[in-house]
Amino acid sequence: MTVERHRPPPHARDRRIGQLIEGRYRIERAIGRGSMSTVYLAEHVHLPGKVAIKTLHRSLSDAPEVVERFRREARAAATIGDAHIARLSHTGQLEDGTYYIVMEYLDGADLGWLLASEGPFSSARTHELALQLCDALRAVHDAGITHRDLKPENLFITQRHGGRDHLKILDFGICKFHGHAAQALPRLTATAVAMGTPHYMAPEQIDASRALDHRADIYAVGANLYFTLTGQPPFDARSLPTLFQRIRVDPVPDVRALRPDVSTAFAEVVARALAKRPEDRFADVRQLRAALIGVPVSEERPRPSFGRSSVNMRRPLPPVAADPAYERTLMSGLPPAAPVSPRRQKRLGLAGIMLAAAVSVAAWAQCGALHREPASRPTPAVR
Repeated sequence: MTVERHRPPPHARDRRIGQLIEGRYRIERAIGRGSMSTVYLAEHVHLPGKVAIKTLHRSLSDAPEVVERFRREARAAATIGDAHIARLSHTGQLEDGTYYIVMEYLDGADLGWLLASEGPFSSARTHELALQLCDALRAVHDAGITHRDLKPENLFITQRHGGRDHLKILDFGICKFHGHAAQALPRLTATAVAMGTPHYMAPEQIDASRALDHRADIYAVGANLYFTLTGQPPFDARSLPTLFQRIRVDPVPDVRALRPDVSTAFAEVVARALAKRPEDRFADVRQLRAALIGVPVSEERPRPSFGRSSVNMRRPLPPVAADPAYERTLMSGLPPAAPVSPRRQKRLGLAGIMLAAAVSVAAWAQCGALHREPASRPTPAVR
């Protein structure tokens, strides 16, 4: 369950290459490496076909919370069992103690990569992906799971017959189980610890609310739709405290300010999904999907000319993680912030102190379903 565009440089000492797993999967090469795992392309030696095998770094096999999150990623995908969720075959542990997951090998590219390559999508293409995302989340939420990390890099696009986009959700590494689904699981995240990717986190997710539920994912849907249409996140800033404060208090931007060809009704759906209070958003993804079904996607006016340079794909602010052992490599180079008034700066200073005490900062850039490593980007498999 990965994509070849982030193929890491060859590692001469990678002892996994050529290794036979379970007597049936022969590892061909590494196709992605991150701070916590490596994803390999493997071929079934008895049957035609390839799979992706994700291995947890051996050095983390003795970290209980990391291992549990690795297992939960597999558990979530297996529990949901939907066409819009990457299929998982099974999990296991090698003789040396390494944990692994065997997954389907996907041919395509994630939404972030496609946007960086092609620029913002048309209203019609975005609308179709939004409907598929709602279908995927309906299965996720019905299984008692909140994803908590929906972002362009975790929305993978393959192609079906006829060249139509087919969306799959990746990376359930920080998902939250609710109700009956959570009863048999050990507790992981401490109270008042935020987790997620900043630009796509709902206000209640930033505040690490214990009442966080599926409506946080609805907010993330709105943020992803805004980004897909405009090439910009709905809120941006140079620092986490500033960004979080803007997400909490700044008015939701109108997508039509950057995309006047988008219909007013479609823009209103995006804005409602981005509402500050959970109760002001759609009650669930079924309601969101129903709202999308009934809207025209574009106005009768020319679409603005976009190119690759119009998409803000500079290195984003790092994700917020709960456990230092689960952190990702910190990236530098943050997007510029808009001017902030002196009065707001005082408020943001206090917010920064509070946030520093509540969260641990880590980075992204990890491969496969959870981890991607930056590399040169070849021509995408999906257009």
